[in-house]
Amino acid sequence: MMLAVGDPQVKNNEQVGYFREEGIADMRKLMAADASKRYFALILGDLVYDQMGMYDAYVKSLSELGIPLFHIIGNHDHDKNAVDAVDEPELQDPAADDDYESFIGPTYYSFDLAGMHFLMLDNVYMSKKGGTFEKKLTGNQIEWIKKDLALVPKSKKLVVCLHIATRQRMNKGLGEMTELYDLLAGYQVEIFSAHAHANFSDQIRPDIYERTLGGLCGTFWSQNRANHDGTPCGYGVALVDPTQAKHFSDYYYKSLGRERDYQMKIYSMNESRVASNLQVNIWDWDPGTWTVKWYENGVDKGALAPSLSNIEDPDVYNYYLGDAAFAKVSDHMFLCKPQPHAKVRIEATNNLFGKTYTAEIADAGTPGQVVVPTAMFEQFEGKWLYSEDFNTLPAPATATAAFPWTDGSTIKGWRMDCVLKSGSSMVYQSQDGSAAAGAFKNFGQIGSSDRALGALTSGSIREVLWGVLLKNNTGKTIKKIRISYYGEVWRSGSNIAFDKSKDSTDLHQLRFSYVKNPEIFADPFSFTEEAMPPTVDLSQGPNRIGYLSYPRTANADTTPVRSDGKGIGALDGHADANRTLIEGDLEVDLAPNELILLRWWYRYNAADWNPGLAIDDLKVEVQE
Repeated sequence: MMLAVGDPQVKNNEQVGYFREEGIADMRKLMAADASKRYFALILGDLVYDQMGMYDAYVKSLSELGIPLFHIIGNHDHDKNAVDAVDEPELQDPAADDDYESFIGPTYYSFDLAGMHFLMLDNVYMSKKGGTFEKKLTGNQIEWIKKDLALVPKSKKLVVCLHIATRQRMNKGLGEMTELYDLLAGYQVEIFSAHAHANFSDQIRPDIYERTLGGLCGTFWSQNRANHDGTPCGYGVALVDPTQAKHFSDYYYKSLGRERDYQMKIYSMNESRVASNLQVNIWDWDPGTWTVKWYENGVDKGALAPSLSNIEDPDVYNYYLGDAAFAKVSDHMFLCKPQPHAKVRIEATNNLFGKTYTAEIADAGTPGQVVVPTAMFEQFEGKWLYSEDFNTLPAPATATAAFPWTDGSTIKGWRMDCVLKSGSSMVYQSQDGSAAAGAFKNFGQIGSSDRALGALTSGSIREVLWGVLLKNNTGKTIKKIRISYYGEVWRSGSNIAFDKSKDSTDLHQLRFSYVKNPEIFADPFSFTEEAMPPTVDLSQGPNRIGYLSYPRTANADTTPVRSDGKGIGALDGHADANRTLIEGDLEVDLAPNELILLRWWYRYNAADWNPGLAIDDLKVEVQE
């Protein structure tokens, strides 16, 4: 069994953790499920992300796999600083390879395995200073390929691995490596590549087929865990059978944390990127070997063709607010127009291996209906989970910086609102807790990607609310969820006067509440009493999910608020002394496709500057 892995691309120790706990753990689980087979892996470049110091941690992590590994070099595996230090153009690329060669090995080589001949090539050429590169095979490498293939009979199947795809499927004829194709003439060839952070395959010539894999890291381990085209983080799995006329007797794309059959995602007509159309993303589809059918309320509606216009994956588009640098169009999107609220089933068949995959959506939606963006559960290791660590929010280079916020899309499904004492406008800032101005806050240390979402009430900014609208997309009724998050204090305030009507304990409280199906209210963030129930207050019971009060003690959150003004200023909310784990179970009885609004309400108390309170590391797990 062969694994093909593109773009692990670790940049720091946190991402090494993701690589180990998600990527390597998934491969180990797959191998353990069928331990009778022998495994090896092809790693298709971009092992690290411009950080040569991460090679050691990367190599140590890979040792957990315990199988033969065969690497090629990617553009981010080159030392760009080494290029800048060399003036002679012909010496720049070799200088950039030094760290890779020290930790991994040669940049191109060949071997025989499982009845096939493997060519491991380097088609990344660092040609200029400043980190620029070309897709190119050097003359020396071309000559080496000729000599290597002179020893390989035409009857032997070839597997060619290189980092950058030899051509783009949606831009045929652009950047094709025709010289390489000519060298491979007469062989049955399968090419594996990566680099694009998107998944696509294509028949290049009658005897040459190329698979370009989505990145294991998605778009650089971003929280949505998806590639530019919506392909989930994952890798390729191939069953090698030397007796077959083709290279493999089976192949599929394996999404991290998912079973093999997860090969597509359906978006309702209200979620689609094309108005009044249901949209399906089938990420491993290719035009020559796959066929797709659709059914409406059980009735066969016939073949489904890919969209004639390349479009984006809706989730990725919303996650990146339409930024074309990250949300990219692809040609593996399919569109159809079912009846309103119809049940739709999609069947996608890989005819090369005789495998059919299915997916269903219980409610196709309504054409033209506007739907507020919602967050959704993801299935991982057999469990339905939703998590948000807020680390996609911008990290400022200074103590305070203002950034735009769009309800529903800056973080998918999240909204903010507040009561203003005067006519001032609500402000959203990114800062470290040192500023006293009232605003919604994206808290974190200067330059750190570890963020938290909260607020500071002061001046005209009074009671504030923020929360996430979460959709039950599990296909079953959710009886109970477990919710956990950290309440964090990022600023110690000057609390001299108090408004006794707010709370008898004089505490500044960050209360948690939830509302099922909030669309029944004109505004689910309304401050009217009927829009607020139920407020969950389990702080005195075994399930401590109620609210964070300031200042807190280790047990009961009942210490009186500081009245002498001492200790005013920034705190590190991520430090253990300034954060509290709040967790518990909620009986929600949420039917399929129903919504639940999880909401945090910062109740100010003092008439002067108040503390900066935030939430972080939210996790919602379906219990039953």
